[in-house]
Parts: sequence; C-alpha cells; structure tokens
Amino acid sequence: MPNKILIVDDNTQNIQILASILTNNNYQVEYALSGAEAIEWLSDEIFDLILLDIIMPEMNGFEVCEQIKLNNDWKEIPIIFLTAKHDPESIKKGFELGGVDYITKPFYTEELLVRVNTQLQLKNSYDTIKIQSSELREHIIAQEKFFSIIAHDLKNPLSGLVLVAKQAAQRGQNLSDEVLKNFLDLILEASEESFELLKNLLHWSRVQSGIFSSDPELFEIEKITTSCFKLLQGNIAQKNIRLETNIDENVEVYGDIKMIKTVIRNLLSNAIKYSYNGGLIKINCSKKNNFVEFDVIDEGIGIKPEILKNIFNIERKDLQKGTEGEKGTGFGLLLCREFIEKNDGNIKITSTLGKGSKFSFTVPSKSLFNRD
Repeated sequence: MPNKILIVDDNTQNIQILASILTNNNYQVEYALSGAEAIEWLSDEIFDLILLDIIMPEMNGFEVCEQIKLNNDWKEIPIIFLTAKHDPESIKKGFELGGVDYITKPFYTEELLVRVNTQLQLKNSYDTIKIQSSELREHIIAQEKFFSIIAHDLKNPLSGLVLVAKQAAQRGQNLSDEVLKNFLDLILEASEESFELLKNLLHWSRVQSGIFSSDPELFEIEKITTSCFKLLQGNIAQKNIRLETNIDENVEVYGDIKMIKTVIRNLLSNAIKYSYNGGLIKINCSKKNNFVEFDVIDEGIGIKPEILKNIFNIERKDLQKGTEGEKGTGFGLLLCREFIEKNDGNIKITSTLGKGSKFSFTVPSKSLFNRD
C-alpha cells in the first residue's frame, strides 16, 4: 500500500505541482486548501505525512501544526513545512512546534522527494519499533504471569509436602507402620501433584517460546477428568463441593492430552474457588457433530460484567476473589484459551452475577480425524 500524504496549501498551483511529483512516484495524495479543511481530513483519514504551507489566511501553518500536535491521534504524523521564508526565526519556530523538516519554494523535484522519502522511512521505522515494543511488553507481561502461576499453583502442594514431612520428622520413631504409610502416601500425593503441575507449566513455556507445538492423540476424556478430580480432591473436600458428572460413554477426543488435562484442571479449580461451601458443580460432556463439547458449570458468585468483558486480556488487574477469599493470578483462563486454540477448539464463558458461571470448550472428536 502506498504511503498517504496530505498537502495543505491555499495555492492551487503549488498543490498541482506537488501532487504531480508525488503521484508520479507512487505516493497517494490528498489536499486541503485551508487549515480548517486539513483538520477535517485528519478527522476522517489516516496520513503518513503532511506537507504544510506556513503562510495561509485565517489559520496559518504554525497554528495548524499546534492543533495537530495536541491531538493524540495525529501528533505522531510527521510534518514538513512548505515555506518561501528563509529567515532562521521561522525555521526555528517550525521545529519548536513539532515540524520535522522544511522545503523552500520554489520546489526542486529531487530535493522534495529525498526529504519526503527520508521522513516516511523514519516514520515507518518508528511504527515498526512501536509495534515491536508493544509485542515485547505483552511478552514480558506474559512471562510475569507465567512465573506468578508457577508460584501460585505450586504453593499448596509444596506447603502440604513440607508440613507432612515436618510432622513425620518430629514424631520420628513413634510412628506406627499404618501412620507412617499414611504420611508417605500424603508425601507421594503432594510430590506427584507438584511434579504434574511443573510439567504442565514447563510444557506451556515451550509452547510460548515457539519450540513446541501440540502433540495430538486419541484419548478418553472421562479418564483425564477423573484424574483431575483426584488432583483437586483436597480443594473439593475443603468446601464440601458436590460433583455431578454427565459424560457420554466412550467419548474420545483428538488433542494433546497434557494440554486438555491442564484446561480441565484449571476450569475445575476455578469453579471450586468461586463456589459456596456445599455448592454444586456440574460436568457435562457430549459429542456434537465432529467436536466434543465440555462444560463446567458452577452455582457460585458469578463474574462481574466488567471483568467478564476483559477476562482474556492478559493485562487485566481487576481479579475477583473466591468465596473464601481465595486469590488468583488471572492467568489460568488465558492458559486455557491458548491450549484449546492450539488444539483447534474454542472456549467461551457465560456468567450471571450471583447465580454462577458456565465454562465451555470444544475440541475435535475422533470422527474428524478418522482415516479408516
């Protein structure tokens, strides 16, 4: 797409000369015969460069430049002044107001093109750097969230592991074989949970870095759902949560089993966090055409509309606490969306404040990839 240039000059002959030179060199040109008309153009169109005459009636070029630089949407557009004035004061004033260069009248084609091209190259470079800076900022935020989720998800099992080991060490030789076995079972369970979480988080890290993609296979979704129930058994028991499952028999999914398991674990953990003590969580799973739909439905506090609107925004800071003050990082759902999209699926959330939420995702079923 050619760069778009706005010429602002009350002299039609000057505009014709400039437009002819620029269009012959593959630039797209629009023009304004006054400062007011230039402001109208900027309100409707996006320009890469403005060629602005200084001496104009009603609103001179300096005044137009001031208005442009006060507007956040326009202030980064480079302005080259067109002037018959050669005095240092006028040139100095133009630069002080935000102009990037000036061209004296009469115009010399080669000089005009060199100055225009230079400023457009600078602007294109600036735009590229701005985009890269924004992408880098998002990457840094994602990394911060990543480390936050590591700390958050590993805290509980590791704390439990330390506590059980400490109790076992303090009681020492006074432990019966049965009690010792219980301690060892608890230590093993916490260790396995921590290891599983760490594997999944490192798995995501590799996906983020671009060195790892999903590794799809056929598996029964009920088995990994049951595994997630066991992993979160302590959380479920602590709040006396009732689970109601309705998973169609032998439903198979084609996807990365580690990613899908991470999604289910996060959605269940989220539902538990926002459910009241003694609350009900429903798990529904059924095959629909070439996809499997998985729902996690709670009857908890629901999600505030302003939070729901930005729930997949990595920069959101308005995190909602659980029913017993549980804190979250806001990262779990971002992780879920990324993993589901990596597996050619979709995720959606509906919620009513005070009544609960429904988290649903779809992933391909066996039939979509069956080549028998």
